[in-house]
Amino acid sequence: MGGRAWRRWLGGLTVAALAGLGLTQPATAPRRLPGQPPAREMAAGPYRLLPVNEAPADPELHAFYQRLQEVVRRRASEDLLGYLAPQVVVDFGGGSGPAAFRRHWGLDTNPAGSPLWPLLDRILTLGGTFTRPDRTAFAAPYIYTRFPSRRFDPFYHAVIAGSAVPLRSQPDPRAPVWGLASHTVVRLPSGVVLAWPPRAGEASLVPVVLPFGQTAYVPRDALWSPVGYRLGLEKRQGRWQITFLVSGD
Repeated sequence: MGGRAWRRWLGGLTVAALAGLGLTQPATAPRRLPGQPPAREMAAGPYRLLPVNEAPADPELHAFYQRLQEVVRRRASEDLLGYLAPQVVVDFGGGSGPAAFRRHWGLDTNPAGSPLWPLLDRILTLGGTFTRPDRTAFAAPYIYTRFPSRRFDPFYHAVIAGSAVPLRSQPDPRAPVWGLASHTVVRLPSGVVLAWPPRAGEASLVPVVLPFGQTAYVPRDALWSPVGYRLGLEKRQGRWQITFLVSGD
């Protein structure tokens, strides 16, 4: 169903009918054009992946997590390097250790302008979960640790990691918003790659396939791949350390 037909169809439904379909109108609808029906939250059902952050459950980890966020906020590269494990994994090609980490992220040439800082800020903001029963290992974001990979191929899906993210029918920020999506697993069309840092000239809106088959354009920074960058933390000899920051598989 095309964008206009979809909007006309929604506009003709009663509130009761919408509720039966699992669609509800948000408390605060985004700005819309004259004559455009209100945007409504899309039903996600089994496609929903709610955010979680277990770091506060461990006081020592929580304190480390907060210090790490402060280091990222200040872009303090030397402080960050002090949090790395001796064999911190940088990539799956054998790169490891603080020196390799420094080179990989350009902390030796342009530390303040490294793409590492916005990446870590996003990962830490999303939150994560423990990866061992004894709570000595933790990974973020939760999209990596909690993604339902038995149901969805992680290489061809991503998660809309936000609340009430606008859905548009065209890759234009000025296009009308016809719906909203929150914490939803979506399929990536062929050729769409969520690279980090974003490629030069990459559009701010990218296409995704929603659970009911409709294609929509969503903000690039609202999407996160389950095989995208993830951060690993471990408690070794009583001290929390960064053990990996990698992407891919």
